[in-house]
Amino acid sequence: MGKDLIVRLLPMLLGQLLKLLTPDIMRYLVDKVLDSIEEAIKKSETKIDDTFLPLISLMREAFNIPDNNLK
Repeated sequence: MGKDLIVRLLPMLLGQLLKLLTPDIMRYLVDKVLDSIEEAIKKSETKIDDTFLPLISLMREAFNIPDNNLK
């Protein structure tokens, strides 16, 4: 019974949550996620993952998500 209730309530809760997410909040959240990925890449000793940094820059430009960490 509990599982069925969760399965029924989850889409409604997600729908309400999505209504609260304005474009500015979404940009902020995506910026934080991309910042975390960039930091993990920079801390990594391997160079293979460095190829993702230009891709992240392209994503930021394409979706108008400025890197607020740049000074």
